This record gives sequence, structure tokens and C-alpha cells, in this order.
Amino acid sequence: MEPEAVERLSRELAETRHHFDDVAEDSRRRLELVVEENRRHFQVMVEENRRHFEVVAEGLRADVRLVAEGVTGVRAEMQQFRKEVADEFTELRSMIRLSYTELDRRLRALEESHLTLQARVERLEGVS
Repeated sequence: MEPEAVERLSRELAETRHHFDDVAEDSRRRLELVVEENRRHFQVMVEENRRHFEVVAEGLRADVRLVAEGVTGVRAEMQQFRKEVADEFTELRSMIRLSYTELDRRLRALEESHLTLQARVERLEGVS
């Protein structure tokens, strides 16, 4: 091969390598820009998601507080209800005890009257 052809091929090869090096460097820079842009976008998305999560979490905390307050209120109502029922049972027992005592007194009086009447009948029948 002629030295001029070799020289020309060497130059073209060097230019081609230089061109590919330039293209590779340009591609590397573009890829770095895309990667950096994706990182920034990812960070923005992470921050948005964090803020959204914090808002949702605060809403859930508020809901939990409301439920806790409701449970506390229901407990207080249940305690009040239990006290009222216990008081009513105590009153009912007293009324039953009083009624029972009164009925017992009346029954004893009737039994005594019955015994007295029975004794009188026996005396009257014995006389006849």
C-alpha cells in the first residue's frame, strides 16, 4: 500500500476515532443530564410523597383522637348508666323488702284471725 494511502487512512481513522470520542462524550454528558434530571425529579416526588403522607398521617391522628374521645365519652356514659341501674336495683330491692314485710305482716294477721275464727267455730260446734 502506498504511503499516501496509509497516511490518508490513518488520518481518516484518527478523525473517525475523534468523531466517536466526541459522540461518546456528548452521549455521556446527555446521559449525565438525564440522570441528574431524574434525580431531581425523584427528589421532588419523594418530597411530595412525604408531605402527602404527613398530611394523611395528621388526618389519621385527628381521627384517632376523635375515636379516643368518643370511647372516653361512651365509658363515662356507661359508668353513669351502671350507677343509675345499681341505684335503681337498690331502690327496687328496698321496695320489694318493704312490700314483703308488709305482706308478711298481713299474712300473719290473717292467720291469727283464721286461728281465732277456727277456735270460735270449734267452740260453737262443741256447744251444740
